[in-house]
Amino acid sequence: MSRPSSSSAGPSTPTRALSTSAPAQQSTGKKWLTRAPSVYNKLPGTLFLGSERLVWKQDGVPQPAVNVRLDKASAIFNSKEGALPVRLKVAFTDNEKGYQFAFAAPEAEEALQQRAEFVGLLTPIINRNKSLASPAPGTPAPSTPGERAATPMAGPMIGQENILRRSVLLAHPDLAQLHKDLVISGQLSEAEFWHGRESLLSSERAAAGQKRGRASQLVDPKPQTGEGGDIRIVITPQLVHDIFEEFPVVARAYSENVPNEMNESSFWARYFQSALFNQNRASTRSSAPQHTVKPDLIFDAYLEPEDDASSPRQILSESVDRLLDLAATEEDHEETGNEKDVTMQPGRERGILPLIRRFNVHSERLLQQALGEGPPGKRRRLEGGEEARFDPNDYYEEIVIDDLIDHHASTGVQLDLLNASLFSTTTTRAPDAPLRTAEESAALLSSFRSQTHGYLSALHSLKPSRKAAEAAFQGMTSAVRAQHAAHRSLPPIPPEFFRQMTTCQTAANEFLRQFWGAVLPPPPPPPPIYAGAGAGAAGDRIGLSGRERAAKAQKMAGYLARTGEKVDALVKAAEGEGVDPERVRAAFGPLMSAVDKALKLYGQRRKKA
Repeated sequence: MSRPSSSSAGPSTPTRALSTSAPAQQSTGKKWLTRAPSVYNKLPGTLFLGSERLVWKQDGVPQPAVNVRLDKASAIFNSKEGALPVRLKVAFTDNEKGYQFAFAAPEAEEALQQRAEFVGLLTPIINRNKSLASPAPGTPAPSTPGERAATPMAGPMIGQENILRRSVLLAHPDLAQLHKDLVISGQLSEAEFWHGRESLLSSERAAAGQKRGRASQLVDPKPQTGEGGDIRIVITPQLVHDIFEEFPVVARAYSENVPNEMNESSFWARYFQSALFNQNRASTRSSAPQHTVKPDLIFDAYLEPEDDASSPRQILSESVDRLLDLAATEEDHEETGNEKDVTMQPGRERGILPLIRRFNVHSERLLQQALGEGPPGKRRRLEGGEEARFDPNDYYEEIVIDDLIDHHASTGVQLDLLNASLFSTTTTRAPDAPLRTAEESAALLSSFRSQTHGYLSALHSLKPSRKAAEAAFQGMTSAVRAQHAAHRSLPPIPPEFFRQMTTCQTAANEFLRQFWGAVLPPPPPPPPIYAGAGAGAAGDRIGLSGRERAAKAQKMAGYLARTGEKVDALVKAAEGEGVDPERVRAAFGPLMSAVDKALKLYGQRRKKA
């Protein structure tokens, strides 16, 4: 059995006391922003964070081993979620390897909170360093029409937006390649590239904001067989925390016997061989033979009688929500009968009753944690945030999903007609005036009736012959089979040449998207709940002015005008790659049709202007 980690949590595990000797920054009268016990180079100590310095000092050593200025901090890295111990790495411009610290809090959740506090304080400092390292305002830089800079974003907000964009690019490799081809090469700016992709950022922001709940799996440590045949159970701080939370009796035994009666290693070694562990296992009692359980005077005192009676020992006193009550519709089946089912009677095998009831208690605990710790009446809130007593007959708030309700009435998209004069009316009429007179309506109905008089009888009399229908079906099937055979007989396109074709296609599609986004009327603003960085006070994303839209359309039209040259170059290169040039030209046919349509519209607009 492996020795438990020194950072194992426990109710009475003492937290390492912070060093009382203050490092350099505190001696000057300045207060540290935060501090936490940590391990650096396998040595215990304390990590200090100030507004200007990051300091780590070993316990019992007066001089700090790490004392660096934060004006050169460039990045921070976290260990993977769920990995133990909880680590934090800080990199600097003059030291890319940086410094890596492991938080030594007794519980994993406390270590995660300490790391989150350090990350929250270090992030604005690193963003400030990056902004200072960027070109000065007077330095000339290539500018492209982008979003208005009327409301500049703060440093932390820019950092959060960049993190969201990076997550989206990592989740969509094709989009990341397009970003590399267009943005990194300088053809598009960041604002232009992400304009119109707010939905991706909103989805990523919602996913990042979701809080991971507690795992629904019942705590059941699995023994592992070592190389020498010995049985081992790997104990981690998270496992210890889960055991104490799931089985309070084990936590009570730990606090009453460690370290007075035994040390921590002996406690876990004896617990996993005791009848108490066998009682708490997430399996039937018959799966663990009694001869493998050793009598233990200490742990046997914490044993509880098996809950295998006909009625459970723990009865829930709280009334069950009608939306979750399986017996809520017992009176809705008068035709088929509402007699209780006798095929699933509990207690036929008394050995599984304790396990079933443990699962029920575990599920109830998860449900209570999801709903909150307050009383049922305070878990439901009315609109506006006012608390009110829950009405058991009012389930509107429980079944209506707010995300599916459109709270913003759409004003529609204004059509841009080429010959608007043909559709406009110069005469005005009263609001209640009819569109046509009674004589005009009667004449219109008579004309429609005369034109459609013989349609219905012709349809009724239509009876195609069976041979004609089969011949038509066979003809269509043969045409489809021949088309598929022609496609299957084509040789594959070389991967490198196909990648060039794909790059040209995706780049032209992006230019088309940008062009139509600048030419067409702007869409309605997104709801406030989906507004992110770059949004105004009311949640509306800052758009482009008319002059900026015209400049952007001109820029994209210039890119689209060169698409034909790129396609012609690929068609000429196809012959050298062993690909039929006409096949390549046919593949780009729909794209060139869309490009010609966009350029034609742009030319017409320039003539009108």
